[in-house]
Amino acid sequence: MNDSMDMSDRLETLLGHYFQSHEPDPAFIAQLRPTLLTTASEIERTRPGFSWNWPRRNWRYAVATALLLIIVAVTVIGPARVWAQIENWIAYLPGLGRVELSGTRALEEPAVHSEGGISFQVEQFVASPSDTLIGIHITGLPLNVSPSSEPIYVQWEDPDGRRNGLRMRKAMVIATFPPCPSEECLNMQPDGYDLFLAYEPLPLDVNQIQILWKIYGMVPDAAPRETWTLDISLTQVSIQNAQNLFQPGYSPLSAEDSQYGIKVTVDRVFFDASQTVIDASVLVPEPAILPSPQSVSLSTDTGDLSALTYFSNDLDINGVRIQKIPPATDGAPTLTVWPSRWRFSPADFQASRMTLSIESINLNYDVQFQFDIETDGDPEVGTLIPLDVSFDVEGFPVHILQARIVMAPAFIQGMTKDVKAIEFTVDSASSADGKRLGAIWFSLYGDQVFVEPSIETLELSIGRLALYPDMVRDGKIRVAVDTVVLEQQGPWVITWDIPQEAD
Repeated sequence: MNDSMDMSDRLETLLGHYFQSHEPDPAFIAQLRPTLLTTASEIERTRPGFSWNWPRRNWRYAVATALLLIIVAVTVIGPARVWAQIENWIAYLPGLGRVELSGTRALEEPAVHSEGGISFQVEQFVASPSDTLIGIHITGLPLNVSPSSEPIYVQWEDPDGRRNGLRMRKAMVIATFPPCPSEECLNMQPDGYDLFLAYEPLPLDVNQIQILWKIYGMVPDAAPRETWTLDISLTQVSIQNAQNLFQPGYSPLSAEDSQYGIKVTVDRVFFDASQTVIDASVLVPEPAILPSPQSVSLSTDTGDLSALTYFSNDLDINGVRIQKIPPATDGAPTLTVWPSRWRFSPADFQASRMTLSIESINLNYDVQFQFDIETDGDPEVGTLIPLDVSFDVEGFPVHILQARIVMAPAFIQGMTKDVKAIEFTVDSASSADGKRLGAIWFSLYGDQVFVEPSIETLELSIGRLALYPDMVRDGKIRVAVDTVVLEQQGPWVITWDIPQEAD
């Protein structure tokens, strides 16, 4: 009961901060109702001490009452402002994804241990009811040394003096690089590493914890059991401190565009003084997989924003997961929703509209097509081998015209060197619906068993396959087409209003 009263008081406080506005948007009401129903279901499943004998119909009354309250609020102050405030209780953490802030504790200031030129900084520590999420940045490591998540532990001491810890669920390590002024920075060494870690939930009564990093093998001259320790204090997230602790976000209304059966939807927008993050989803018909938007740009009515980074769904902890939508009618394809996320430079806080533009989207197709290249022995560099290999990918014709033996760079045993390779010439015709061939991924194949090239032996690149003498058997080079990438031309252009708070 206290939870529902707290929510009512919180909503009433928020409503009092705004002025009267226009009539509610029907799309907003339609979006809000399933959200409330889902939230009620989750509360019913997770409320501590909840009695399953409590009549379920009471939840329907609670949902109906909450929905009525929200509709009244929307009528009074306008949908954009209500939604912006509700969405402030969903935060975005770079590298970690979205976090529900209700019942969440967080680190107020980064904690750092620096020694011998090496810095170990805990930038984010969020203890939500479902996960414990940690973001760490490490700098100053020796060349050719990259950190691992394995020697990082979370522990605390209970009132009886016993030490407890959390089990890690998922981890991701990403190298960071300094700004590159030109294209001549391909071999640049990283200047640090971001570690994004997910652990099981931290007990609700634990707010003082320690993060331990066993540095043997990472820090020069470190003893086998030497450990760096950081003491962490957590603060309960509230309306008053959420703006300072997290990056607030909002969900634009009806922000989507469809072209050639592919729909792009802007699900959430997060922004602060350092960056703008677009959390989107791309709906594609099967058998296309892994849609990759190309030439993505973001602008506002006050100027363009420069793209910083593209990444997909971070750790996939609390973000949107891949979803399948069954066919609507007989013969229709299954649709798959794929999450995407982009980071841009910070937006002008005076801006009132944003526009996301996507020039094209690369679609991957698993093909599993095989063919033979006939040759006498080990062909020399410069040899041209005419081919007439044809197949289609979902109606798109692919025609391989020629194989040429070339020298190409390959990454072998940690070093780049030139190796003999087969370079394929492919007809680059486009289809009537705006598709064109983006790439073909080749590999070796044998009798009944496919041999996948590994980074240590066969360098696989677009349109090329490394060639070694043992690949020629019985006067033939046996090749498999694993994946074909088709580029679907757009554009997709999505514009939406930025919610504005009252002065």
